[in-house]
Amino acid sequence: ANIPYSLEINATVSDVPSSTLTVMAMIVNGSNPFDLVMTEIAGTYTCTWTNTSAYNPGFYNVTIRAQDESGNVNQSEFITIK
Repeated sequence: ANIPYSLEINATVSDVPSSTLTVMAMIVNGSNPFDLVMTEIAGTYTCTWTNTSAYNPGFYNVTIRAQDESGNVNQSEFITIK
């Protein structure tokens, strides 16, 4: 699939017994990875990758990273979009 002008990314994150402090979507294609901060809305973390047309065509890996109040970091399995 082609990447549209903007792409909404959603993730469900839970952490017991700590609470999750930061959730980010890491976008990777070659040597220029970048992070998008995700915001919690009704139990789901979300962000929008805007202006995707400014990026080169190709495959992009999206990895969700979550950090809890104890400093533990977890990375989800990544997905690839084109």
